[in-house]
Amino acid sequence: MAEAPEVAGVVELGIKAAEAYGRPDLAARLSALRERLSRSDIHVFIIGDYKMGKSTMVNALIGSTVCPVDDGISTTVPTLVRHAPEPTARAIYPPTAPDGDPVSEEIPFGELADYVSEAGNPANKRGIRMVEIGLPQPVLAGGLVVVDTPGVGGLASPESAATMAAATAADAVIFATSAAQELTAPEMELLETVAVSCPHVVIVLTKTDMYPAWRQIAELDRSHLAARKFDARVIPISSELRIQALRYGDAAEFATVEPEYAASRASGRNGDGHRHCIANPARRRLIHSLIRAHRLLSAANGTGRCSLCTGRRPPRRTRLSAPLAREFPT
Repeated sequence: MAEAPEVAGVVELGIKAAEAYGRPDLAARLSALRERLSRSDIHVFIIGDYKMGKSTMVNALIGSTVCPVDDGISTTVPTLVRHAPEPTARAIYPPTAPDGDPVSEEIPFGELADYVSEAGNPANKRGIRMVEIGLPQPVLAGGLVVVDTPGVGGLASPESAATMAAATAADAVIFATSAAQELTAPEMELLETVAVSCPHVVIVLTKTDMYPAWRQIAELDRSHLAARKFDARVIPISSELRIQALRYGDAAEFATVEPEYAASRASGRNGDGHRHCIANPARRRLIHSLIRAHRLLSAANGTGRCSLCTGRRPPRRTRLSAPLAREFPT
C-alpha cells in the first residue's frame, strides 16, 4: 500500500490537471480527498431525507443533547461535533474576500437552534457554511467527528448539492431511513450518489420504537439494495430508547430487551393501531419501570429473560425474591 505522502502527491497532480483541463468539479473532489489524507480524525456524516431522525441519532450516539430536536424543527445547516476539553460552539461563514479565510463567530449553546434549524434560520438566511461544536464526550475522544446534515429531499433539491459537496470530506456515511416505510426510489438514487463520493456507507433504520413492523421494513430494504447490487448493511436502531437508557443509567437493560418488546409493550398505540410514540414523559417513566421490572425478573429466574420478554406468565405460585418483593410489593 502506498504511503500517505506519495498518495497526496498524486492527488496534488490530479488537482492541477483538473484545473488545467477545466474540470473544477473534479478539482474540488480531489481537494476534499487531499484534506482527508492530511487529517488524523474520522469524519462520519449522517445523511438522509427530511425528518428521518438524524439529529436525534446524533444526540443518542454522542450521549448529549447537542442537536436541536422537535416535531417542528429540521436541520438547515451542517452541524459538526468533535471532542474538545470544554463545550464550545461557533458558526463558520464563507470568506468575505475571494482568497480570504472562512469567518467564525462564537455562539452560545442555548441559541444553537437559532443557527442550525429551519425554525431559527429559515433557508439558512444567515448564510452559515457550518456550525462546529466541541464537547468533552468520551465517545469523541478517539478522533470521531460526527456531522449532522440537513434533510436532502431528493437529488433535485437545493439542499442536495450542499450535502453532496460536504460529503466529499466524509470518511464514512451513516444513511438514515425511517422504519415508517421501505426505501424509496429517491432514497436509492441518493444512496448511489453518496457512495460515489464515499464508498463506506452503512444504512440505519431509525424509529423502530414507533413501528412494530420494522423487521419487515428492514427485509424490504435489504431486498431493494440487493436488486440494485448495492452492498451495505441495514442496522435497525431506536435512538429514543438509547437516550432513555443513558438518562436512567439502564443501558445494559435496554440492550437486552428486544426492540419489538420495547415498541409493543412500552410505547402504547394510537388510533391507527401501529404507530408508537414515547415522547410523552409519562410513557418515558413507564419505559423506565418496565426496564427495571425486566432486570429484576430476569435476576429472579436466573435465565436473563423475563416473562415480559417471552410473553409467558410465571407459575402462579412462584415466590418473589427479596429484591423483587421490595420493588413490587403484593
